[in-house]
Amino acid sequence: MVSRSPSFPERDRVLDLCLALVSLAGVLVPPSHRRDWCEEWSGEIYYRWLRLRKFDRLNLKECTDPTLRSFGAIPHALWMWREDWSVDMLIQDLGTRFEPT
Repeated sequence: MVSRSPSFPERDRVLDLCLALVSLAGVLVPPSHRRDWCEEWSGEIYYRWLRLRKFDRLNLKECTDPTLRSFGAIPHALWMWREDWSVDMLIQDLGTRFEPT
């Protein structure tokens, strides 16, 4: 869900945590919107991170901003889920996620 391509330069653990939260929340987003949703949220978090890095403000206090922003993905994902999902769709999607490979 979250791009791990070479276009993303080195990241540290806090940024990885932020992107993991977005990816985890993305499970709730309906499949038809999930990719765009995850890319949008990841892009917002990564942009903020780059701005902090550009101005050499990657300290503990400033790192809380992208972290708190990434937690905002959870209520947004829940809203998307409520607006677009049915119980049958949820069961089907969860079933395909946990199938043995």
